[in-house]
Amino acid sequence: MSIDRRTRYSWFCVCDCCEAEISGGTCFQDAVAARKKEGWRSIRDESGEWMDLCLDCQKTMKEAGNHGKNQ
Repeated sequence: MSIDRRTRYSWFCVCDCCEAEISGGTCFQDAVAARKKEGWRSIRDESGEWMDLCLDCQKTMKEAGNHGKNQ
């Protein structure tokens, strides 16, 4: 799960690729805002499932995609 509820008022955003975490605040809406503020993105994987990616993983995926296109 990309947005994880730890306690009643404690939410975290978790990268689905590297499992990096950022604090999401005290409610789901705060977590969505925190994810957006930090530049995280939601993408669909090959099976159609949604994934949330931190900036580092976005960069890695972009580089891997560009590398694959050049070969």
